[in-house]
Amino acid sequence: GAYHDVVVPLFARWGERDRHRTMVLSGYYARDAAAYDLGLAPLFFHGRHTDGSHYTHLAPLIWHWGDRNEERTLALPLYFGGRDRRRGAYHDVVMPLFARWGERDRHRTMVLSGYYARDATGYDVGLAPLFFHGRRSDGSQYTHLAPLFWHGRRADGSHYTHLAPLVWHWGSRNEEGTVVVPFYVGFRSDDRYRRAVTPLFYQWGDRRVRKSLLFPIAYLAREGASSLFLSPLVVAHFDAVEQTQRMVVFPLYWRFATRDSSVNVGFPLWWDFRYRRRGSRLSILFPLGFRYDRRDETTTMFLNVVYTRGKEGFPDAWSFHLFPLFDLASYNRDHFKWQVLMGMVGRERQGRQARWRIVYVWTDPS
Repeated sequence: GAYHDVVVPLFARWGERDRHRTMVLSGYYARDAAAYDLGLAPLFFHGRHTDGSHYTHLAPLIWHWGDRNEERTLALPLYFGGRDRRRGAYHDVVMPLFARWGERDRHRTMVLSGYYARDATGYDVGLAPLFFHGRRSDGSQYTHLAPLFWHGRRADGSHYTHLAPLVWHWGSRNEEGTVVVPFYVGFRSDDRYRRAVTPLFYQWGDRRVRKSLLFPIAYLAREGASSLFLSPLVVAHFDAVEQTQRMVVFPLYWRFATRDSSVNVGFPLWWDFRYRRRGSRLSILFPLGFRYDRRDETTTMFLNVVYTRGKEGFPDAWSFHLFPLFDLASYNRDHFKWQVLMGMVGRERQGRQARWRIVYVWTDPS
């Protein structure tokens, strides 16, 4: 059942019972029992095979390929997209105007600066940088109309409402704070409160202690053997029960200390916070940088450079960030991660497995 015919250089065909091949100049057609391929080189290529794999290419602009489970499509230079039928996942990008991606219960869509995101817990919608709104199945929600209106509520009862730049309100089931610029400031936490009608009167306290300030003349607070002295330039406070000390030479020097912590401020440049029990210390040289030292790591920032080094249980961990250009990190000897432009492109390796980050989305490890 085999055959072959050739007309050089124009035509050729050959085959047998269930296998056939035909060529006419640069065009070709190949077929067997359950698959075929055809094309016109170097422009057009198409085929479908028994395992479900298939492809269609219209070079150099359109490229499509896939199998029973996945498909990919490129229409250069604007579009790329894909489908994963097993996960119900998809992505479509028309650069730089439109993008959407997701899976069965998680969907994301972007049109220019507008976005819509939905999953099982709720949704988010917005038009950056002006409008942002979202709602969750637990009852939490937020609505922001920048730069004037900000409102939100969480499932735990915390909430905030701001009408910038004049009215600022926030709170929870047990606490609340309100600021009406430039006159009023008020805070409540259970039975404690603080109120101020600026710039003259300030009051705060609870059931046991009351403190009042008539600015700039006098301030008085008493609780047992503890005392507080205030003058226009110097404040000295000693708490006999807690063994705490507060010293202020206004406005240059501030010191607050307890048995296990201390705060020292050389205003406005130097800020130092130390917690002996936790073994941590934060030192700030404003506005240039800071150093944060804990038992397990040390973080140092200078301008837009941040370096972190692990200690104790994480001696091999480190990270380096040059915002917003690139990031480097290693969590152990077998790990290394890099990314540029805050995650626009990146790669992470752990042992023999690695994954890529493309347009802020991580691929599956391989």
